[in-house]
Amino acid sequence: MIDIIDGSKYLDAALAYAARGWRVIPTMKKSPRIKEWPEKASTDPDAIRSLFATYPEHDGVGVPFGRDSGIIDIECDDPQAEETLLELFDGNIPRTPTFGSTRGKHRLFRWHDQIPRQDVSVFKLGKLEFRTGGNGKGAQTVFPPSANRVWIIAPDECEPAEIPSSVIERIKARVVAIAEAKVTSKTSSKVNGTRHPSTHSGPLDIIDRARRYLAAIPPAINGQGGHPQTFLAAQHLVRGFELSDQDSFDLLSEWNRSCEPPWSDAELRHKIQSARTAGDTVDWGAHLQQDRPHGTNGTPPAFTRRTAGELIRAFPNLRPSIIEGLIRRGETMNVIAPPKTGKSWLSMGLGLSIVSGRKWLGKFWTTTRGKVMIVDNELHEETSAHRLPEIADAMGIQPEEYSARLEIVNLRGELMDLNRLAAHLLDIGPGEFDLFILDAMYRFTPAGNDENSNADVARLYNTLDAVAGKLGSAFCCIHHTSKGVQGGKSITDTGSGAGSQSRAADCHLVMRQHEEDGAVVVEAAVRSFAPMTPFCMRWNFPVWTPADDLDPKDLRQERPRKAKGSATESGESSEDARQQRDQEARQKVLDAYATFLAGETINSLRDAAGMSGAVFGPINSALIREGLVEACTVQKSRREFDGFRLVTRSLGHSDKTLFSVSESELSDMGLAHRRTSVPPLGDAVRPTMSQPSDARPVCQSEREGLSESESDQWGTVA
Repeated sequence: MIDIIDGSKYLDAALAYAARGWRVIPTMKKSPRIKEWPEKASTDPDAIRSLFATYPEHDGVGVPFGRDSGIIDIECDDPQAEETLLELFDGNIPRTPTFGSTRGKHRLFRWHDQIPRQDVSVFKLGKLEFRTGGNGKGAQTVFPPSANRVWIIAPDECEPAEIPSSVIERIKARVVAIAEAKVTSKTSSKVNGTRHPSTHSGPLDIIDRARRYLAAIPPAINGQGGHPQTFLAAQHLVRGFELSDQDSFDLLSEWNRSCEPPWSDAELRHKIQSARTAGDTVDWGAHLQQDRPHGTNGTPPAFTRRTAGELIRAFPNLRPSIIEGLIRRGETMNVIAPPKTGKSWLSMGLGLSIVSGRKWLGKFWTTTRGKVMIVDNELHEETSAHRLPEIADAMGIQPEEYSARLEIVNLRGELMDLNRLAAHLLDIGPGEFDLFILDAMYRFTPAGNDENSNADVARLYNTLDAVAGKLGSAFCCIHHTSKGVQGGKSITDTGSGAGSQSRAADCHLVMRQHEEDGAVVVEAAVRSFAPMTPFCMRWNFPVWTPADDLDPKDLRQERPRKAKGSATESGESSEDARQQRDQEARQKVLDAYATFLAGETINSLRDAAGMSGAVFGPINSALIREGLVEACTVQKSRREFDGFRLVTRSLGHSDKTLFSVSESELSDMGLAHRRTSVPPLGDAVRPTMSQPSDARPVCQSEREGLSESESDQWGTVA
C-alpha cells in the first residue's frame, strides 16, 4: 500500500524551482507521477498547485531537463565518474548548483545546444551520466527534498554554470571514440572461442599469450606501485586480449598469488570491471604483439621513469577531493587536539558531514555524499550509539541520511594494531568507502614500536598510504597533543610523538587552546591545496561551531602575566625574585644545550638541566620562539629521534652557535652565558671575558698591522 505523504514541502520546493524557470512535476518513488510528461511539466504556479493536488500520492519533485527548462544534469555515481568529469573540465569544475543523493552527486549546468544528445535523452561516458533532455523524449531527475536528496551548493548561492566550448568538444570526441570502439569490436575475429583484435595475424592461443604476458610482470608489492600495476594488468586482459571477465579473473588470480599481500577476490573483480569501462589509452594491436608488460623494455612499473612532459600528460589532474581544501582520495589527514577536548565528538561530526554532504565545522565543503567508517578504540558500543543521534540532531541531519552510510567499529576491549586492521580493511572492496576515521591513533601502534621513533611512525603511515591507494579512499587519524599548552609550538610540532607524523600526512590539522575557555584555534599544514587561513571554533555541546568573533592570534600561552608583588624585607619585590629564579632556570637550560651542541632528545636535555618536564618545557618553548633553539634529528642506536639544538647564526664572519658570539651580540639577544663551560668550536673564535664588548675575529693579514698590545686584544682566524 502506498503511503500518502504530506505534499506541502514538495509543493513549496516545486514552486521555488518554477520561479527559476525550471519546469516541475510530482514524482513517486523517483518516477513521474503523471503519464503525460514532459508535456504537463509546468512553471505556472496555478498549474503546479493543481497538478500536485490532483496527484496527492507523491513523495518528490521532478525537474525535466532540456531546452525548455534551460538546464542539464551531470550525475557522478562513483569516484571514477568524478575523475572523468575532472578530466573533461581540465581539473577545474566550475561552481554550480549541486545536490547529493544516495548514489552520488548531481551538478546542474546551463543547457547548451551543442551538447551531445541521444534519443534516450541520457548518454554516458563510462559511469558519468549526462541528462540533457534528449531529442524531445525528455529526461527528469528528482530534486531535493525528495528521496534523501540534499543541496550541497543551493541554487540561491549561484546560477547554473556555462559549459565551456572546450569541454563540449572533449565530450564529443569521447562519444565518437566509444562509437568507433564498438564498430571495431564487432569486426574482431575469434580464435579458440575468444575474440581478439583483428590486427593479430594467424591463429594464436590468446589465453596462453595472456598468461605469458602476466608471467613477465613482477608481483605487485604493497606501497610500491601495486595498485596501478594490477590495474594495468587487468586492462590488458579485458581490453587488449579481450578476454571475458571470468577468464581475466582466473588468470589474474594465478598472478595474484605472488603479490605481497595478495589482493582479495573482490578487489580483483573490481579492477577488471574498472578496466573494462576505462577509456583506451594504448594501441593494443601493436602493444600486445611484443608480449611485454608495458612500454618497450618490460621495466617493472614499481620504478617507472618519466620525463616531465610524460608525467604532466599522464597525470593532468589532481585526485578528487573528499574535503575541499584539506584532503583528497588516497591521502591521509591528522586531526590533533588536546586531550579531553571532544575529539570523539569531532570525529563523529566529520563522518556525519561527509555522508550527508554538509560542511564540516561550518567551513569545509565535503565534495561527495560518500560512505564513512569510524574505527573507534576508545568508546564502548553503548557510548557511540548514544552520542551519534545527539550530534546528528544538533547538525540538523535526519537518521535516514546516515543510518546506512556511516559504519562504526568499536574495538575497546578487543584492540588491534594498525597491521591487523589493515588486513581487515583490505578485504573491503575498492570504492565502497570514501573515508576511514581512526580514533584514536595512539592505540593502533603495534607492540614494539615507539611513537617517538621517526622510522616506526613513518612505517605506520606507509601502511595507511598503501591501503588508501588500494581502496581509493582516504584516512583521518585522530590524535592528541603532547601535555601542556601548545601556543609556543609550530603547527607541525603539535602532536604527541615523532615529528614524522606531520611530515608523512598530507594534511596536519591542529586545534590549540584559545585564550577564551572552551574555544580553540584551528590551523592546518596542507600538501595539495592552497594554505588555510586559521580560524576559531567554540565548543557548543555536542558540536564545535565557528567563532568568527575571536582572533586566531590569541593563542593561550605558557604562563599569564602576574602583577608585581610587594617588596620583601631585603627591599626586593616578589616579582624581582621570581624573575631572578626564572633567569637562573633559563641559564641551566642553556648550560644543558652547551653540553650537546650537535643536538639531543628533550629527555636527555631535561635530565642534564636537572629539571622536571613542567619546568623545562615552558623555558624550552620560549627559546624556540626567540629563535635560539631549533628542532633537529638525533641518531641513536641506528634509529632517528626528534631532538633540539642551539641555532647556528651567520654573523658576518662565519657560522657560529650562540655561544661563539661576542658579549654585545649576546646582550642584544637578551642572553648572558658563562663561557668557561663551553668547549672549542673549531675555527670559530671565542673572545675572552676581558675583551672589549665589540670584539670580533681578525684575519692574520689584518693582525700584522696591529701593535703587540693591540693584537693581544683580538682572536685570530686561522
